[in-house]
Amino acid sequence: MAGRTRELGGRLALGAAPSEVARLVIADGLRWTAAGALLGIAASAGLLRLLKGLLYEVQALDLRVLACAIAVLPAVALLAAWLPAWRASRIDPMVALRHD
Repeated sequence: MAGRTRELGGRLALGAAPSEVARLVIADGLRWTAAGALLGIAASAGLLRLLKGLLYEVQALDLRVLACAIAVLPAVALLAAWLPAWRASRIDPMVALRHD
């Protein structure tokens, strides 16, 4: 977020609502989370055979664990993106535009 201070301050100076700036930051965080989740699912699917050989009395593809991960990951990502979004919505436009 620190690298985007000028951009977000400029948006606020041009009339964007603080909620729009917060939504932008949260959406960016969730976009990165989705991309990482898709890459992780693809990598785990590719390594499934190796995982089966390393596990003892546990299925490599447990749907309950997968469902929990799918439910928890977006919630944690949303929580992690909330603080930077809240801080971004509180930027003073004049200070942000003067920022290095």
